[in-house]
Amino acid sequence: MKKDFSISKLIKFVSFLLVSIQIILFLLIIILVLVLEDDIILLKRWLIIIAVFSIALTIAYGNFIVVLLIKYLSRPLKRICHDMGAAVFGNTTKIPKTKIKELNFMIDSVEKLTYGALQYSTTITSAIDSFSIGIFFSADREEVYCTQSFFDICELDEVEGYYTYEDFQSYYKVITECKHPDFASTYRIGESKWIKISSKEDELFLLGVVNDNTKQVLEIERLEKERDYDHLTKLYVRTAFEKEAEKHFENPEGKVMAVIMWDIDKLKSINDTYGHEYGDRYLIRFSEVIKTLTNYGGIVSRRSGDEFLALIVGASHMELIKIINEVRSKVQTNYVEVGENHYEKLKASMGIAWYPDDGSDLETLINIADFSLYEMKFNLTGLSQQNRVEFDPSIYKLHYNREFSKIIEGDCLTFAYQPIVSAKNGEILGYEMLMRIFSEIIISPRKLITIGKLYSKLHLIEDIAFNRAFEEYVSNLKSFKNRKIFLNSFSNVILTEKTLKKISKPFENSLDMLVVEFMDMDNSEEEVLINKSEIFKNLNAEIAVDNFDGNFENIEMADLDIAYLKIDISIIDSINTDLEHQNVLNNILDYSKTRNIKTIAVGVKNHEDMKYLINAGVDYLQGYYLGHPAVKPIEISSDLVKKIKLLNK
Repeated sequence: MKKDFSISKLIKFVSFLLVSIQIILFLLIIILVLVLEDDIILLKRWLIIIAVFSIALTIAYGNFIVVLLIKYLSRPLKRICHDMGAAVFGNTTKIPKTKIKELNFMIDSVEKLTYGALQYSTTITSAIDSFSIGIFFSADREEVYCTQSFFDICELDEVEGYYTYEDFQSYYKVITECKHPDFASTYRIGESKWIKISSKEDELFLLGVVNDNTKQVLEIERLEKERDYDHLTKLYVRTAFEKEAEKHFENPEGKVMAVIMWDIDKLKSINDTYGHEYGDRYLIRFSEVIKTLTNYGGIVSRRSGDEFLALIVGASHMELIKIINEVRSKVQTNYVEVGENHYEKLKASMGIAWYPDDGSDLETLINIADFSLYEMKFNLTGLSQQNRVEFDPSIYKLHYNREFSKIIEGDCLTFAYQPIVSAKNGEILGYEMLMRIFSEIIISPRKLITIGKLYSKLHLIEDIAFNRAFEEYVSNLKSFKNRKIFLNSFSNVILTEKTLKKISKPFENSLDMLVVEFMDMDNSEEEVLINKSEIFKNLNAEIAVDNFDGNFENIEMADLDIAYLKIDISIIDSINTDLEHQNVLNNILDYSKTRNIKTIAVGVKNHEDMKYLINAGVDYLQGYYLGHPAVKPIEISSDLVKKIKLLNK
């Protein structure tokens, strides 16, 4: 086998030979000078001959080196560069060898480096593929390199490699055509796939990552749907309805709007007679009927257990009255099976408020529709037709105003006590003080609050509630046995100094038995909320959030020192079997545990739900299964305490 020669050794040898000849010529010149110093002409002739020979020798050496470099270095290097490019882009490390040792050594080094880079690239590509992400990058904005996973995730029929910047832009335009309305940098691919693109760029550099975000988007949309829709009727819940309805008030000019409220008349009777299963059927059928309004662009919601709310927009009163009468007719002609071969006709009272005639904002219209409904339900003014021409809100406004004043100023308000029980050992933590009202017209706390909002008199309800609550607390002090009392409070209303002094003075300005349950956190002003929280904190009272449905934005808008989250009954309902409710509950529990907040499950109705809640990690329980509201603080049964302890084992 013929061995490769070393070009460096050859150059060294020739250079050594040239230097040796030059030294010999130099010595020869010295000898000639010594020998022919008397013959100047002959000496001059020899010196010229030696000089010409030396110059010719140097030129010959230079040309030899040039030829050598061209033949054995320049051409092979050019071929090596070509072979190296082919090797790299061909995903191989093999480069053809030359006959020169130095170049072959360089080729070996490049092969090792290329092999390592290829292995590293393969590892990175495998890692990228394993994480299901695609990458695109460019260093000059002329060509963009796209990985295969980029095309696979974006569902493009292309292969990994370099593409011109113009071609890449055309691909990018296709995959970013359909942007998600709520999620940043998220785009729909095909019918149901969502991808997320994250990129960083400057004048020349571009680097982007693409990943399949379908699972996360669908999960968040599912959770939002759970939050926004009533699980039984599939209608909007109150907060979601208000959010959607408010959009119509952003630019209301030229619009006529009607807010409609229904109250089912026979639901309690059906539940008591036939059971809650048939009561739910009644609710579902009623919801299906009034959902007809959505065919006309209406927004429909379930406001509470048996109350429903809708908003419909049109060009004229007559247009909307025609639609409303169509829905009313459907309600009156529909039946629901509530027992074996027994059917009940749908029956509900209805109230209407009109924009702009009755009010210019959604809250006012809801209140007036609410009043209109109860006028019709109890026939207080003989109102029988829901026609704007015959509808005079001033009649019932005056009537309700008088009844409201009677409740606030008279002895028409008291409390019932419902125990809140430890999910660990069955001990009673405290009692929620539930407002009870003696009135034939304003029959519920919610109705009293609605009227208070309309007349901007929530502060009167707040003051009378705290005054009466502490009067009853003092009179039943022995029955409470130093347990806590939970009292509802409007988050955007601050108690008067007079009331604060009156309720705190007997306890030496320390209300450590009190837990204040903030309501309507989503409608609170942050500054008022913080001030109110500080006032109660200075009195050693604790703060709870009432009716919490998993909307963390409301409780994070202010830096409150929250001690308890009362999980809304809508989530606890059927918690043992409803997977959607279980997911919401888990999110709430995770949030609470990381912030050292205790959770209270409200509305526990049976042993199965209690068992699930205890296993899930809820701290406290409240509901009919633990104890009904009573006129005096009560103890829970020893049998129930045993069951709770047994479940914890």
